[in-house]
Amino acid sequence: LYFFSTKGVDFPVYKKYLDFFLYDNIQTENNQGLIYYFINALSVFLRKDSLNSINEIVFFNSTIQFTNFILYVIGTVGLFKLLKSYKYEINTIFLSLTLLHWIPKIIELRVLLKPEIVTFSFLPWIILGIDDYFQNDNKKSLFLSLFPLSLILTSKGSVSGMIIIFIFIMYVLKLRHKKIKEIAVFTLVFFVLCLGVGYEN
Repeated sequence: LYFFSTKGVDFPVYKKYLDFFLYDNIQTENNQGLIYYFINALSVFLRKDSLNSINEIVFFNSTIQFTNFILYVIGTVGLFKLLKSYKYEINTIFLSLTLLHWIPKIIELRVLLKPEIVTFSFLPWIILGIDDYFQNDNKKSLFLSLFPLSLILTSKGSVSGMIIIFIFIMYVLKLRHKKIKEIAVFTLVFFVLCLGVGYEN
């Protein structure tokens, strides 16, 4: 409950990405995606009136945890909708999500300045959109899923590897029921999005 995000092991490395948006001439190192740090920087700008030289550590700690909490809530709502779409009972979903909140890795996800929480936030919504396309032929849902998918695939190498393998295993057999031309168009749009986001990063 009293963990300081600024005391995290990787904080000095990831803080440079936050500094990139807050200050000039900051060199970043690991070629991470910038969306997570940009969202954190927006939170800092929204709360900057309460920042001073005395409370800097507490300010950044609360800002990081507030941003992570918002992303966590978005992901949790997405998980709720995803489990509901898989026909789980409401009581089972609530019990599962309640237990999820207390898993040590999830607590760590909420308190550290690390971009993995963006994946937690976006992935359920991406799966919902792709499922909707394959089940109901809703092209709009798939198209809307491509942008957040491109954001998380360009956020961190280890994350993108896991997501690509997951999506391949989950949907490769369903591709044979779709038109090759249609899939090719969506794949092209997706690659253009990834190249655009990657270039911006």
